[in-house]
Amino acid sequence: RIKEKELKIAYLSKIFKCVEVASGGALGVRPGKVVAGMEPENTNAFLVALARVATSGVDKAGVVASTLDAIAASAKSSRSSPPASAPPVQAEPLPPPPQP
Repeated sequence: RIKEKELKIAYLSKIFKCVEVASGGALGVRPGKVVAGMEPENTNAFLVALARVATSGVDKAGVVASTLDAIAASAKSSRSSPPASAPPVQAEPLPPPPQP
């Protein structure tokens, strides 16, 4: 179990980034608000996106590698001189969910 708030936020940030990379779009979910139990509609939108990514057949190993690269690039750019925003990592958009 993750007990410290900062650790929970760091963990959720990585999951959010992974889902963003896999889905090809920004989620608009703030980890601090999720940990605080606020903005349940955004938390639900994240869970729906996570389910779509998990069942889409996307190359999960490739998504994880791209996510780790994006996190490393973000950490590196935040340590360099002037803060520069790294270009967003783009992934193929997910196919529409199957119709029942």
